[in-house]
Parts: sequence; structure tokens; C-alpha cells
Amino acid sequence: MSPNDHNGRPLSHSLPITGAESASGNDPTNPLNDGTEDGQCSDTTRRGIRCRAKARIGSVLCFFHDPALTNERAVASKRGGEKKHCAVLPPHTPDFLLNSAQDAEALLGRTINQVLRGEIDPRIANTVGYLITLKLKAADTGELERRVAALEGLR
Repeated sequence: MSPNDHNGRPLSHSLPITGAESASGNDPTNPLNDGTEDGQCSDTTRRGIRCRAKARIGSVLCFFHDPALTNERAVASKRGGEKKHCAVLPPHTPDFLLNSAQDAEALLGRTINQVLRGEIDPRIANTVGYLITLKLKAADTGELERRVAALEGLR
């Protein structure tokens, strides 16, 4: 029985693939044709086990083990670290008084416009929206407590 490719079609070559051909990425039976028989990185981890990441196309190594990609890994690592950084406003940002629902509405409008202009991080805007909701609920609860106390005082 002749070997088939990944689509079930017979392979056109008749010579067996040697280990050297497979390691060099010349294995036509490999649907990924990336230099490894199973498409997996051929390097090992620090713990001494085989890396489970996929090899890059045309290579036997993954993004993390390819020495030619050292600079790209550093850039990607820095970019990832920046994304995890907590978004905050500058220290000189003025306080915004929230004494009424109108104040909350004004702050929400201002925050929405700042997000749309790219002036503040959307994560900050989400936090502002959530905290305004809590503040308004607390104010409503306080008002209800005052009204109940006043009604109970009439008895």
C-alpha cells in the first residue's frame, strides 16, 4: 500500500524519506513541510522535555527556540508586559465631584468623549462607569434610609 498525503491522495515520490531529509525540512509526506515529521518544535525545554510548540514554517524550531528570532522575542515580551501594565490617569488629574446624578451624567459624558478621542484607556472608562453605578446605588440607598427613618419618626 502506498502512502497518502494529508488529503488522502497518493504521494508521487517512490523513495523512502531518510532521517536527514526529514530533519532538513524536505519531507514531502509532511503536510506542514516545516522540517519536522509532526510539525512540532525539535528543541527541548529547560526541564529537558521536548517543546510542544509548533515549528515555524520552513524551520524545525518554534518562535521561542529559534535563535534568529531573539530580537523579535524581546520586542514581543516588552509589548506583552506593557499591555499588562495597570492603566492609570496622571497624578495631576483633577477630582470630579459627584454630588448628584447630574454630576455623574456629566462625568460619564466626559469619559465617553475622552475614550472616543483616545485620551484615556478604555479600562479606566469601564472602571469609571462601574464606580459611578456603585456611587448612585449607594446614594439611592442612603436616600431611602433617610425617608424610612423620617416615616418611622412620625409613628
